[in-house]
Amino acid sequence: MGFLSGILRTIKGWFTPSKPRPAGYNVEKRGTNQDVSIIYGEVKEAPCIKVFVTTTDKKGGAKNEYLHFICVFSVGEIEGIGDLYFNGISQDQINSERYFIKRFNGSENQTYCTELAANFSQWKSTAKLKNVAYAYVRLKQNKDVDWWQGEPTITADIQGLKVLDVRDNQLKYSNNSALCLYDYLTNTNYGQGLATNKLDTQSFINAADFIETTREYTRTIYKTRYDKIAREWVDILVGTVKETVIENLFSCNVSLSGDNTIFDNVGVLLGGMRASLPESSGKYRLGIEKDDSPVFAFTKDNIQGAVQCSGGNQSDRYNQVGVTFRNKLTGADDEVFYPESDALHQEWKTEDRGKLLLGKFDFDTIHNKAEALQMAHVIANLSRHTMSAAFIGTAETMVVEAGDIVTVDSVIIGWDAKQFRIKGVETDLLTGVTTFQAVEHQPSIYPWAIGDVVEKYVDTSHSLPQDIDAPTGLSYETLADGEAFIGKLSWDDPNDVMVTGYKITVNNTETNNTAFSQETSELHVNIARLPEGEYTASIVAKNSLFISEAAVLVFTVALPGVPTVNVDSVGSNSVTMSASIQGVLSLNTTFQWQFIGTDEVTQEGNIVQGSTYTFTGLHPETAYKFKCRSINVAGSSSWINVEVNTTASEAGISEELQTVLDGVQAELDSIPDEWEAMESSLSSIFTTALITKDNINITEALDESYRNRDIVLSELGEELKVFASGMFPIGHTQISDGAIRSPAIAANAVTAINIVAQAISTDKLAVNAVTTDILSAGAVTTDKIMVGAIIAELIGANQILAGHIAAGTITTDKLVAGIIFGEDAYFKGELVAATGYFTGGITAQSLTMSGRFLAEAGGNKIDFDPITGKCEIVTTSMTMKGGNGAEFKVSESSQGNTAFLFKDSAGAVRVMIADSGNITAQSTSGNGIADFFSNGNSPYSFYGSKRIWAGDGVSPFTGSHIGIRREKTTYELGDLMVRLSVLTKPDINNSMSLLALSSKHKQKTCYGVIADDTSIMEHIGLAKKLPMGLTQEQIEMEDRLITINSVGEGLINVCGLGGNIENGDNLCSSSILGKAQLQGDDLIYNYTVAESHENITFDYPEQVKQIACTYKF
Repeated sequence: MGFLSGILRTIKGWFTPSKPRPAGYNVEKRGTNQDVSIIYGEVKEAPCIKVFVTTTDKKGGAKNEYLHFICVFSVGEIEGIGDLYFNGISQDQINSERYFIKRFNGSENQTYCTELAANFSQWKSTAKLKNVAYAYVRLKQNKDVDWWQGEPTITADIQGLKVLDVRDNQLKYSNNSALCLYDYLTNTNYGQGLATNKLDTQSFINAADFIETTREYTRTIYKTRYDKIAREWVDILVGTVKETVIENLFSCNVSLSGDNTIFDNVGVLLGGMRASLPESSGKYRLGIEKDDSPVFAFTKDNIQGAVQCSGGNQSDRYNQVGVTFRNKLTGADDEVFYPESDALHQEWKTEDRGKLLLGKFDFDTIHNKAEALQMAHVIANLSRHTMSAAFIGTAETMVVEAGDIVTVDSVIIGWDAKQFRIKGVETDLLTGVTTFQAVEHQPSIYPWAIGDVVEKYVDTSHSLPQDIDAPTGLSYETLADGEAFIGKLSWDDPNDVMVTGYKITVNNTETNNTAFSQETSELHVNIARLPEGEYTASIVAKNSLFISEAAVLVFTVALPGVPTVNVDSVGSNSVTMSASIQGVLSLNTTFQWQFIGTDEVTQEGNIVQGSTYTFTGLHPETAYKFKCRSINVAGSSSWINVEVNTTASEAGISEELQTVLDGVQAELDSIPDEWEAMESSLSSIFTTALITKDNINITEALDESYRNRDIVLSELGEELKVFASGMFPIGHTQISDGAIRSPAIAANAVTAINIVAQAISTDKLAVNAVTTDILSAGAVTTDKIMVGAIIAELIGANQILAGHIAAGTITTDKLVAGIIFGEDAYFKGELVAATGYFTGGITAQSLTMSGRFLAEAGGNKIDFDPITGKCEIVTTSMTMKGGNGAEFKVSESSQGNTAFLFKDSAGAVRVMIADSGNITAQSTSGNGIADFFSNGNSPYSFYGSKRIWAGDGVSPFTGSHIGIRREKTTYELGDLMVRLSVLTKPDINNSMSLLALSSKHKQKTCYGVIADDTSIMEHIGLAKKLPMGLTQEQIEMEDRLITINSVGEGLINVCGLGGNIENGDNLCSSSILGKAQLQGDDLIYNYTVAESHENITFDYPEQVKQIACTYKF
């Protein structure tokens, strides 16, 4: 295959995908050391080389009033230089008073520029610039210096070189690709300089004639213009709808860079006409790939040995082709894609196993959409027929040349006159052996296939660029923070394509000194903090050439006045006040407050800010002092003093209680510095107790707490016992095994009336915390147990046994109906009840079976009044039918007719679902026949302890990871997450990382998008363990357990920073937290995160939308 691989590299020829263009392509250059472009055909807005730039003064006028340029566009002689453009604006749209232009086409005998010599004496008459096409440009500046905003970029419409037509030996303008190539190969000034006898001239004549074979299609062109009156974009028809167009098959409209090698430039010219230039008999022969007929037949009689064949591979094939060309309507790069039909694209994509195979090509010679589409059509179809062959011919095959169409027979491969195009020929003259390399030929690919074309382009020449209006709707608002900025100036969107930016100036009205200045393309600007005074803000709209009149706004920055304080409410231990100043609040004015204390105890408390102020923890009937002042971004007013007297104690609180409260308050006031440390310690102790409660024994501490509580109760009185009890909570995490035993509890110390319902439940008692050996006889009697206090779900298996219950202890007169529920109840005989024997069915309003229900064979039934259907229990099977008609059958050895669970011969339990019905008939969860769901505490619907095998794949499929998020920033479902570090690696199949929101463009540590978020403490409470091998030391109480989607299909949040997004575009992270953006190319990188499933447009770069995608992490 090494030989054939080499052939494949050769036979790709002109349809090899384009390399990225270097920076600086198609831009203006400066200096005399630049290589001049070579322009064939028509090129719109061709850039220039400014080989000469200088300024001069007008006699009696302003200094540097004139700016002079010599702008070189191409080697000559060309047909002509058309309109010039200044920063992309046509000269027709600019007042002619501002410029002067003289054009030179680059003839052999052109004269020097007398106008430049008249203004600049150093420009001599010998400076004729023969064979160089250029324009002399003189710009005039006005006294206000607003005619021209700096030196403009200059481009021009060029009608290119005159070339020799070898058919009639006339030198004339032509965009025929074959004639342009002949000129470039033979020209000694700017081309290869080949002797004409090195070229097969007849092949160039044949190619030129074929190129001028006309093609016909219909075309509709719309020019999009902005209607300033209606303030909307409108499409204006140019010409007629479906205008018939008749053109040559190929055209050559290109600016070849003088920096390129001759080989590269020849490749550009050949590619535009699908041609090759093989050498034959010492001459270069031009051959265009088209639907030619075979000229030779290779058979077993003239082929020596076997034919080597390669069928091509996916890397050589495309299911969509993009062609970039320079559109003559705009002078800018444009792009088309084939197939345009989504159906054909999807058909090809299916053949390629669902993978997008996109090929991108640049054809600089093409300048209209129809020709670009035809080229994409040929490349796409040709790429899907890339079979190649290599074989050795006998002496008689020496007549075959490169480019010929031949037929090849091969019995082994199964070819019978299969058509190939010869791509390479190598002959050994000593032996007469000739080796051929060929590629499959499909004649149906080449004929013209484009029927109708619709083109749209934006017209920016609808009005004079200097005719731009001043901004409207100028307004000022203060900013919320007031720290770095005083406020924000905003204005309306002019919806004018001539406006490219704005300049804002803020001057001190009194001194006229500039306090702030900034240029922006946004519709607002933040004003920096300014000192006290009156200011005038002015804003102008501008483009690269002109500026508008100014919009003006006056505002004042003043210190705030002294506030007036109003005491809104006073209590025995709190006071609420508010403040105001005269007039309207401005510049984000607010108020600051400070607590001073009393005459006896003065202090300066923390300064707090706000329009209202509430202070608590005060003593009754006491005079307190406060201070207040106004503040804004300009500064603050002086402080004012405020004195407030608290009221007497509220009724119902005894002096003893007030004394206790005062003591408590005094103790709290004495330990403010230790409180934060104490709170942190308590949090640590609580966390430790939560995880390892079995290792904690605080019985002595609890005894001491009880004694302290009793003392407080005796002091406070009966009316506050409940409140005091609530101040000493005892949770099950604070009680170790055996901490409460009957010797420690006095008789009747704990009775039913002392225990709140559900106060003691199994989740609050350690395992075996209450057992019969701990309770003395008679310690728990029915008069001490509330109805429903003991239920089956709170009692573990085998905790109540016959050996633990004295004879006659439980009788029917002591049982309340409905309070016995058996998790494991087995009735071998009859159930004796107070009302008699139940020898038949059991009928009840409700029957709850939380565990198993076993019965003898015999078809006993349990009928449920509220439920339609029945439950039949027999030895061999069980059939249950509910109200919705769905039913299932469980059988030990035989298969049921709908769904069944049975034990096979290997001893395993198999779950099988009969292939009938659709689960979506009952649920919207999916399209399967079985549905797994969880409505309990588990976060997952299905768990497999081993790998899960899906014989026919999993569909639909979205794969997720879990991780820990510790940052406090807000997020949305669909936001991007990145890995910060690895937390745990428990086994070969699992690892968990610490995650955060993405924050950089093209961040390669992106891991997935947020699909779910759970508190780590909530997860521990539900799952009863830490996730995936994490330890207590590795987590914090505020951590969040994050589920992130990383594989398959789903949604993702995107922004407009990278531009609008199309279906199939790759996405990467952006600089906006958690948001993706357009990546900008079709390659997969380590920072590629997803592929878009839909077309999305954005109103502004920071806009965020949620779109469908396939994840690529």
